[in-house]
Amino acid sequence: MTWAIWATGLILTLATWGTVYRVWKGPALLDRVLASDVLLSILTAALCVLMIYTDSQFFLILLVALAMIGFVGSVTVARFADNSKADERTPVSRLHEGRSRKKGSKYAPGELAEDTDKEGQESAHPVRASKDLGE
Repeated sequence: MTWAIWATGLILTLATWGTVYRVWKGPALLDRVLASDVLLSILTAALCVLMIYTDSQFFLILLVALAMIGFVGSVTVARFADNSKADERTPVSRLHEGRSRKKGSKYAPGELAEDTDKEGQESAHPVRASKDLGE
């Protein structure tokens, strides 16, 4: 079994060097984030091999913590990457009530143009056309 541990260690070491190279070189931010997630998985695998070799469960809580950190980090980055390319379909945020209107504006403070554009139309969304200001 010792040769299997050494072979696994060699494979994990080669994978670690390849992953560190990808973190260092890039070229994009998502490549670096994905490589750091893979590096976390390699560390988890190395701890599993260490637990098998020493025949103990000492690192089990650390393994669960690393898995949770990896999952939350991946989901957070995926959500950030998804929202980073916002387009014109992104809803316009409401104006602050205290802001004054620009000269010549026909909309009251807190009212959006899209609230009045669809008034009276059958395809108007009932929440957007109601002008309830989120109350």
